[in-house]
Amino acid sequence: MPPFDLDTILSTERELMNRFAVTFETNPLFTSYFYEHERRRFISWVLEVMRLGGMDARTASILETGQSAGGNFALLEQAGCQRLTGMDIAEEMINEARRRVPQARYIHGAIERHDFGNERFDVILAKFTLHHMYDARAFFSLVDRVLAPGGWFFICEYNAAGWSNAHWTKPVIETLVAPVRRTLKWKNRKKLCIASCPAARFNPAHRLLTYPEILAAMPSRENYSFLRRTRGVFLPAFNYAIVESSAFDRGLYRVLDTVDRIAEPFKAGNLQWIAGKRLA
Repeated sequence: MPPFDLDTILSTERELMNRFAVTFETNPLFTSYFYEHERRRFISWVLEVMRLGGMDARTASILETGQSAGGNFALLEQAGCQRLTGMDIAEEMINEARRRVPQARYIHGAIERHDFGNERFDVILAKFTLHHMYDARAFFSLVDRVLAPGGWFFICEYNAAGWSNAHWTKPVIETLVAPVRRTLKWKNRKKLCIASCPAARFNPAHRLLTYPEILAAMPSRENYSFLRRTRGVFLPAFNYAIVESSAFDRGLYRVLDTVDRIAEPFKAGNLQWIAGKRLA
C-alpha cells in the first residue's frame, strides 16, 4: 500500500485528469500509433470474447470505469453497442467523452466510493485504470457488487513482468532498438512535436502491476474463470517514434508486430489483457 491516503490520491488524480482532458485524444503521450492500434485491438478482443461467450454486445449493459475521453466508447458505439455507462473521477473527461459519444450515460464519481445500489452490468471495462488506483482491490470489490452472473470484466493494463518492463530485459531491448528509434524520431520530429501538450504526470500511487498482483487484489477470484493475453515486446520500444502517416513506419509496425506475436506464449508483452467471467 502506498504511503499516501486515499483522499490525496483521488484529489491528485482528479486534478491531473481534468488538466489532461482537453488534449487527451490528441496528445501523442496517450494516443500514439502504438496505443491507438492496441486500443482498437483490445476492444475487438472484448467484442470477440463476448460473442464467443454467447453475449450480444448490442444489447449488453457495459460499464467502463475511468472512461477518460471516450475513445473506447466511440469504438463500442461503432460496433453497435447501445447501453454504455461511463464513470470517471474527472468532470472534464466526462465532458470530452460526452461530446464524442453523447448517447452514453456518464457518472461523475470514484470507483472506491460510488454506490450503484441494485444496478447490475453485463460487462465492466477497466483500460489503464488499475495502475492509477490507491488499491486495486477497490475495482474488484466493485466488480463483485455490480457484475451480473455470467457477465465479463475486461482489463487492459501494463505488465510489470513484461520483457520491456523487467529490470534485466528492458535495458537490453532499449539498447538493441536505440539507433533505429533515434533515427525514426528525427525523421518524424515535426509530427511528434508535443510542445503544446501537457507532459505526463501521475498521482503518487501510480505503479505497474504483475498478473499475480492483479489476481491477489481479487477478494473472490474463485468465482471467476479467466483469459489472458499479453501484447508488445519490441513495439513499445518504438512508442512515440513511429507515425501512422508514414508508409515506412506502417511497414515497420507490421514487421515488429509479427515478431512480437512469437513472444505471446511466453506472456512477455508490455501490455496484458485480462478477461474474467463471473460463474456465480
